[in-house]
Amino acid sequence: MNITVIGCGNAGLIHAAKMIERGFKVGILKTSNVTNEDFFSLIKKEGGYNVKDETNGGNRFWVKPEFITKDVEKAVGFADIIFITTTTLQHESVAKLIAPYVRDGQLMVIIPGYMGSLIFKRYIKKDVIYSEWETTAYNGRIMDSLYVRITFYNPRNAISVLPVKEKDSVLDILSKLFLNTKYLRKNILESAFHNPNLIVHTIGMLFSAARIEYSNGEFWMYREAFTKSVINAIKAFDVQKIIF
Repeated sequence: MNITVIGCGNAGLIHAAKMIERGFKVGILKTSNVTNEDFFSLIKKEGGYNVKDETNGGNRFWVKPEFITKDVEKAVGFADIIFITTTTLQHESVAKLIAPYVRDGQLMVIIPGYMGSLIFKRYIKKDVIYSEWETTAYNGRIMDSLYVRITFYNPRNAISVLPVKEKDSVLDILSKLFLNTKYLRKNILESAFHNPNLIVHTIGMLFSAARIEYSNGEFWMYREAFTKSVINAIKAFDVQKIIF
């Protein structure tokens, strides 16, 4: 299986690294000039980047993708599986960008989904299968000097598939890429409602707004935001979500 990861941010580089570590052929496509441009230029020049995996005993390894590029036609044409790891606000622009090069039979994985496959279906008229994830399999952060740090492992990575009839075959494929990906939601709507970020990120951001502004954005939400009182608020909101 040839895999293209679209997105050169935290999620894209981390998921690419974990698949390459498992021996799969993975290329990386950057679709914007807005964020992480310096890091992209550096890893493109060097042909890869360093990873420290704190979810695996601090294991360090060098990641060398098949390519690191902004060439959309090359990246999409290479792939049997396409991972979309950009922010959800970029789904429409990414769908428009890649639509001319998508072909029948490709698997499109959207991380996270939020029913984003419906946006991609609006622009992609090929026979494509979609899988939406409610969150990431791993998380972490881009550091300096060709360095990406993996700090979080999701032990129960549940996914949904569109069309639903393809769910078993897609789960079989994706469970080979990520061993924690063994669980199915009923449909993409269920995945969207189960996304923890609807509550976790909203509350973490609002309660930490002053800190985020003071730090000029140099803010680690999962390390700094979630004090005991903030977690209590998240739990209370989560109860309301379950009830309604």
